[in-house]
Amino acid sequence: MASDISSIGDDGHVVRPMYAGNAMATIEFDGPVKVISVRGTAFDAAKPAAAAAAVEKVSAEIDTASAKMEFVSFNQTKSDRPQLTEARIVVSGGAD
Repeated sequence: MASDISSIGDDGHVVRPMYAGNAMATIEFDGPVKVISVRGTAFDAAKPAAAAAAVEKVSAEIDTASAKMEFVSFNQTKSDRPQLTEARIVVSGGAD
């Protein structure tokens, strides 16, 4: 997975910003499957096509017997500390 990509090379590599945009990472994928999300402002808007694209309805069937994962449980952590989302005032500090 490569998120927030800003360019795609001719050989299939992608470039994405990292460290708050202070560095650019070049990512190469092994194999044919690539999963990316694109930075919205990095590419020009698509131009309208001259002809309408075909729309096909496809039914997806999932074979649950061959699933490689299984939900076991959900354990919520109980705490006596106040929740940050419920705080009326938040005080924070730090050092350089």
